[in-house]
Amino acid sequence: MSLKNGSVPFGCGTITIGGVAFVAENLSETTPVDVLERRNGVNVPSGWVAQTGFPTGSVTLQRPATSTALPTMGAEMTIPTELSTVSGTPYVMEVGATFEQFGITKFPITFRRAVA
Repeated sequence: MSLKNGSVPFGCGTITIGGVAFVAENLSETTPVDVLERRNGVNVPSGWVAQTGFPTGSVTLQRPATSTALPTMGAEMTIPTELSTVSGTPYVMEVGATFEQFGITKFPITFRRAVA
């Protein structure tokens, strides 16, 4: 469990991006399913197939210091196995705007995992 000020439990764990440890909040991951449909000449469904898509996710990170640079698109992440059992290396896709909550600067990101 991550700690703020050494005594108050805060966050769900620590995620590392570019050698910088960020306290993570609200980690969410999903592996979507892509469905391909087949239709005949008059648009009547005649079959389908489902295939797992690329694992994606989102998380809110706490900025360790205001001088800490925000991660950039494509940066490799390390998510400990106690936070996620989804395989494949995660990469930052989008970085949202920073905001402050209770004196802590935070920002949301989305990520996508490489196919394992």
